[in-house]
Amino acid sequence: MTFVRSWLGPPFRRRAKRGLPADGWGAPPRTQRALRWVDPVAGLGLEIGALTTPLLTLALGPVEYADHLSTAGLREKYRDDPNVDIDAIVEVHHVIDDRPLPEVTGTNRFHHVAASHVIEHAPNLIGWLEDIRSVLRPGGVLALVVPDKRYTFDVTRRVSTVEAMIDAHLRDVRRPTPQQAFDHYANVVHADTAALWHDGKAARSFRRMHDDAHALFASRQALDAYVDCHCWVFTPASFFDSLRRLAALGLFRFEVIGFDDTRFGELEFFVSLRAPTGNDAADEGKWLARVEASIPRPSAV
Repeated sequence: MTFVRSWLGPPFRRRAKRGLPADGWGAPPRTQRALRWVDPVAGLGLEIGALTTPLLTLALGPVEYADHLSTAGLREKYRDDPNVDIDAIVEVHHVIDDRPLPEVTGTNRFHHVAASHVIEHAPNLIGWLEDIRSVLRPGGVLALVVPDKRYTFDVTRRVSTVEAMIDAHLRDVRRPTPQQAFDHYANVVHADTAALWHDGKAARSFRRMHDDAHALFASRQALDAYVDCHCWVFTPASFFDSLRRLAALGLFRFEVIGFDDTRFGELEFFVSLRAPTGNDAADEGKWLARVEASIPRPSAV
């Protein structure tokens, strides 16, 4: 399923009207899908958690990068990881620590924000989205790439609940909690995406990555330190169901302007969100109704 709001044409079409390349700026297809509703040259962008594979690059437009560690810290963290080219790690401008994002980057600065495989790591999902809304200019776009748990190492985990999201938000969680760390490390498996597309029951044969003792160790670490883990687990249907319930409570304040569902053989879906403009914010009730109406209903599987 590909869902887009009809009131706004893709930015690369607007670029064509200005005599600029209209083919997604020559970017790879995945980047074009992720940034379908972003115009990288229109203003300053921010990408969170880019590591070695940023969606937003200086070749596309002005951009700053944010992560939970500095560039040097990331290089040290991944020094022995054969899957990460530490020399390709982007230059981190903003280190996201226990402070809210607006305190780190400044408010209302960015024309657009991109985050690929990041939202699932945010311990306080509601607060994370609110922080991003605070650093976006009115009408700014948040481009998300979200892993679909049905085809990842999260396949055997339960989808996340609104109750857990509200709990983390009301407690203003700033680091993954012991419960989030244990759930991740006790339940992630060695997944085969191709096998899962061929047979959804293939997960029954997948081995766990860690035993319960390791998971307990990770949860104890989470008492005093940042433990990297998937705090949230989604399918497209569960993701939007959660947003719909949060919107009804006034806890989700973006309009969904684009959705590209998980495609055959892949393990992620793409979501584009628009922050309110000044006119939108002037009528809170009307804006929240618009937010709720914008949230798609992909078929549950």
